[in-house]
Formats: sequence, C-alpha cells, structure tokens
Amino acid sequence: MAKCAFCDRDFPKLTKEHLWPAALHQRINAANENLFGQKNTFYLDRINKTIDGEPQVKDVCAECNNGSLSSLDGYICHLWDQYFHHIVEADKQIAFDYDYHLLARWLLKLCFNSARIHKSDVKHLKKCREYVLSGANHPDHVVVHVQLAVPTALSDQEQFWARSQGLGATNYEPRLNRVGHLKYRTRFGYFRVTRAVHLQSFMFVVHLFPDNVDKERREADLQDFAQRLPNAERMPVQIGISTCRLTCKGLDAMQSIATHFAMKQLHEKAHDE
Repeated sequence: MAKCAFCDRDFPKLTKEHLWPAALHQRINAANENLFGQKNTFYLDRINKTIDGEPQVKDVCAECNNGSLSSLDGYICHLWDQYFHHIVEADKQIAFDYDYHLLARWLLKLCFNSARIHKSDVKHLKKCREYVLSGANHPDHVVVHVQLAVPTALSDQEQFWARSQGLGATNYEPRLNRVGHLKYRTRFGYFRVTRAVHLQSFMFVVHLFPDNVDKERREADLQDFAQRLPNAERMPVQIGISTCRLTCKGLDAMQSIATHFAMKQLHEKAHDE
C-alpha cells in the first residue's frame, strides 16, 4: 500500500501527478512553438539540468488527481486563455478578474508538486493540503501577491543576435513559465524566501510563513516585501470574483530570470525562522 500525498489515505496503486497540468503544458508549448519553433523545457534544480519532458511525481491517488485537483487545473487553463497567454506591455494597466480560492488552491498545489519533485520545503506546504482539496480553512500562514513582469528592452547587440536567430524582437518578453523562489530582505536583517509562480507576464508570489512567526512579524515582513516590489498587489482572501488592477512596471523579465536561476543561493542565504 502507498499513501496519497494529498489526502493521506492508503491505496494499492497511485497515479502520476504532473508538475504543470497537461492541458496547460499544451498551451505553453503551443505559444512557444508559434514564436520560436521549439517546445517548453524544464529546469530541475535537484539534478542541475534542463529536461525536455514534463516533470512528474507518482504519489497521488486517482480520486484526488481526477477530482478536485483536475477541477483546479481546469480553472487555471481558463485564466491562461483569458489573461496569461498575452504578454502585457510596459506601463499598461489591466483589470485582472479571478476567484481567489480557486487560484490560491491551484498555486499551492503547483508549489506542493514542485516541492515534492525537488524534495525541498515540503513542510509548510503539507499544511495546505486540506485547503487545496476542499477549499475549507484557508491557511493562516499563506499570503499571495501578484506582479506583472515588464518586457526588457534589448540592446543593439542583443537585437543583432536575435535577428541572426530569425527573430525580430526588440524586447525580451517574460515567457519562461516556471515555479521557483523569490527572496526579500526584512528590517530584521534576514532574508525571507517565498515561492514564485511565473505565467508569462504574471508572477504570483506565495508567502508561506513558519508557525513561530506571529501575526505582527508577518505584517512587518510583508511591509518590507512591499518596499521591494511596490507594484505587487496583495490578493485579499474573499469568496467570489475579485478584480485586481495591475500596472506593468517595476520588475523586468531579465530580473525575474536572474531570481529564478539564483535559487540555490536563495536557500543558502535565507533565514527561515
């Protein structure tokens, strides 16, 4: 018998859970192939290499995989079709309509999948499993922000290289869809590490505070985060459709990549209370 990673029940056989939902992966591949003639690849930190195939972990029961988790995947595909497939131009303002609980549950599911695949920081995400499956009891230690990444203007030399590759780009667009980490320094001298999910122009920052960080300290840390990314919007925990008005400024696509590939250094420097 084997235990399901989400519901904790024992089953004679478990199914494979994709890091990215298959339907979303198909959409990402289609976007990349149309522009660059190649499919999406995945960087796995635990083996320090890029792989062509989609990362998977075989530890989820069929009931969870084909039930509530599948419904969350359907919702994120809806948001991709409506918002994420489009690259937002610098300084443009958009109205982002979303269901907080469906979006937050999917983000936590994706982060939990990534943590199990990479065998890292699983502890704080395991506490979110009931919420991911049922939507009940939003975890107190979870806070979500959203930020738009700005296309980076290419230098003359970079544009020359792009033309040599058959690309007419004058900007580097945020198309590296991924789940990773983002750090920020607090007023107390330590670095706080968050999970970051990148879907084209959209970056969702998932804060997972340890149990021994009280509410006052959490709010102080979040104020420090807001100083680093003042254009990131905190997503309120509420039922139904919410609207978030976002401006594409403050974090360029190149900066977001630098953060992603510095993942090991983030873990080494972070002070996770």
